[in-house]
Amino acid sequence: MKRVRIRYGDWVLKADLYEDDGKLYMEANGFEEEDVVWFTGRSRKELHEQMQKWFRDQVENHQISELIRRGYRIAYKGKKMLADVRESRIAYHISPQENRQSILEKGLLPNSPMVSSDVYHASALLDSIKPKWIPDWVQRVNALYLYPEMPIDHLLMLGYPPPSDLYAVKLPNTKGWMGSQLYGGFCISDGPITDEERLRFIKEDVGKKYWSYSCSLEDYIKYDRRTRKKDRYVQGYDEILFFESIPPENIEWIGSWDETGFTPTDAFMKYVKEECKQACMKLFGIGRVS
Repeated sequence: MKRVRIRYGDWVLKADLYEDDGKLYMEANGFEEEDVVWFTGRSRKELHEQMQKWFRDQVENHQISELIRRGYRIAYKGKKMLADVRESRIAYHISPQENRQSILEKGLLPNSPMVSSDVYHASALLDSIKPKWIPDWVQRVNALYLYPEMPIDHLLMLGYPPPSDLYAVKLPNTKGWMGSQLYGGFCISDGPITDEERLRFIKEDVGKKYWSYSCSLEDYIKYDRRTRKKDRYVQGYDEILFFESIPPENIEWIGSWDETGFTPTDAFMKYVKEECKQACMKLFGIGRVS
């Protein structure tokens, strides 16, 4: 079996090419066993053309968000649609809907009781192995966690436990630290980790890499050659550790996830880049720009 990529416009579909009983097949599938699209043909070129025609129809008929919800392996490869921390100092925060009133009235607080226990224990473990070259003010257990950007793929997927809210956050300054969930995620645990083999793996491998490839928020914004190299190693920095309170006036609720997917609020389009507004409106079924 061979993994192939089918591209149309800004979207890429991952499909499987294989041979069975002397025949060539190409298929793409979702979560459910019966949710599959497949073609058979005499050559790879013929199969590629058939799958691409099907995928083109899905893109042009605005079915991409539905296909992603159903589990099809689709990625967005176009321009970044939303404002981000590097260009406009806009970051993003995700929180359960039960915290909405508190966030909108009191703002976002570092070392918040809203942080889940598994994230807290991961932070405590990483703090215990933090190298000396990292500034003293960088303490993950005291951090507020933000995203430096919000890719369209993340909005469309159902990876967040619904119901959750998405907030756009205007940073009051650039004193923060960049990390990667690629390595930090290995430390997630409901309680202190006691398994010696896992602890050794974290302390000698992924935990060391987490800090080695980290950088200051200011360096991330400047994005010099050294920072770009680190960014590639972690497949993209995806968390900001911020250590100051962010007032309500710097925070805007821009959407929510539930069991059906992501729904933007009226404020969402304010954070979409001007050249991407029409494409974004079609993607999310928004009737007009507010």
